[in-house]
Amino acid sequence: METLQRIITSVTFQRLVNKKAFSAMFGWLAEMKLPRRFLVKTIKSFAESFHTDLSEFDFNSDSVLTFNEFFARKLKPGARTFVGSICSPADGFVSSFGSMQNNQLFQVKGKYYLLNELIMDEPSIQYGSFLTIYLSLGDYHRVHLPFDATLLSIKKIPGTLYSLNQKTLEKINKVYCRNERVILEGNSAVGRFYLILVGAIVVGKIELNPACILNTTLKQGTEVGCFKMGSTVLLILESDLKTNTILDKHLKAGDTLC
Repeated sequence: METLQRIITSVTFQRLVNKKAFSAMFGWLAEMKLPRRFLVKTIKSFAESFHTDLSEFDFNSDSVLTFNEFFARKLKPGARTFVGSICSPADGFVSSFGSMQNNQLFQVKGKYYLLNELIMDEPSIQYGSFLTIYLSLGDYHRVHLPFDATLLSIKKIPGTLYSLNQKTLEKINKVYCRNERVILEGNSAVGRFYLILVGAIVVGKIELNPACILNTTLKQGTEVGCFKMGSTVLLILESDLKTNTILDKHLKAGDTLC
């Protein structure tokens, strides 16, 4: 599994292949009903490769019908709690974080991008902080509100589907601004924010929760969307995340950030 992932996410492969067509094929395969024995064995192998603990999920690998039932698995009721002023919106590794000044965000060493390029609009935030969470194929793929919030807008921006692994981030400029993404903008007790779900190669689709209604106060921990296979979540705030506490850390949805 890890060898296949390295091949698919190599920059050379991505530059040669039609990423959207390739990802659509993966999405089709992930939704296909496959022989039970093959599916169960493959999912168990996948979970072992990515060290995925399935005990906190409402998921039975012995009765699964498609790969997406694994990728889009739900938490068991009460498996996570959301407390504190700001919580992690997703499971995954911290890819980058820090302060945003003059509309500029950090991608990797030596590479930056602008918030207005990311959201393709005039931003309501010029200064603040940001957090980038990379979801591997083995991570939990649902995204939650990190605080009580009122959503003001939801926008989908079309784009390509580069991988968002470290090597691609180092090679491709402004990759988050190139990829397909869904942008949620809103207000909260900690200020204005953007919560952005970024698509990537082999991500079948990004699904939003129909419960995410505009101009209605939603509770912290409310599920906002789901990736069909792993990707990246960006949280951009006009307040301080105190990100020095989460350096080089694997976060879980609900972990306290501030």
